[in-house]
Amino acid sequence: MDTGAAVISIEEYNILKRTYDDYVESSKELEVELESALEDVTKKLDDRNEQYSNAVKTIAALNDKLTAAAGENSRLSEKIIKLSDTVHDLEKQKTQLEQKNDSLEEQVRILQHSEADLVSKLEVVEEEKIFLMCEMEERIAQSIHDNQESRLKQELTELQAELARMDSELSAYRQRDVHGDSDSTVDPAVDATWMTTSSADSDECCAQPEGSKDASKYSLNDSCSTREHLPVEKW
Repeated sequence: MDTGAAVISIEEYNILKRTYDDYVESSKELEVELESALEDVTKKLDDRNEQYSNAVKTIAALNDKLTAAAGENSRLSEKIIKLSDTVHDLEKQKTQLEQKNDSLEEQVRILQHSEADLVSKLEVVEEEKIFLMCEMEERIAQSIHDNQESRLKQELTELQAELARMDSELSAYRQRDVHGDSDSTVDPAVDATWMTTSSADSDECCAQPEGSKDASKYSLNDSCSTREHLPVEKW
């Protein structure tokens, strides 16, 4: 009974050995597969580690860029705020300038209207000035004419009085000649003196005074012509 048990044990041993060998063989194959898988996983892990490292570097670079961008953004924000304030001030200045421009345009319109009024008034004053100058010249000419006419009238009156006196003396002499009075005979020297004086007075009467007007000259010439055409008995 013990021998049979031993034989069974050997068979079992053989079975177990074959099983073990199979297991070892399969284990080797599995080990090879596992090592191959481990290598693949290790390679993948290395790749993942490298990617992670690259990702960390990229993240660090992006963080640096983000920090720089945040600083730039802050600087730009401050600049935008300053520009906004500047735009606000410029708009305020623009409004003030527009108001000042409107005020200046209104002043220009008023000045243009005032200029037009002043030009019109100046033209009126110029016309009045020309009219007054003409009137003044006429008055001056009239005053000169009146003064000369008054002087010439006075001279004419004196000459007419002198002529009347001479005519009276001549008539007296002629009346004495007509009556044949020897005592009243006119002295030839006296008669010659009277004729000389009469001729001189006649020349003075008919002369044209300097600076006299034509009307005054005409009056004197008329008086001279009247004297020249007196009747013989008047002379």
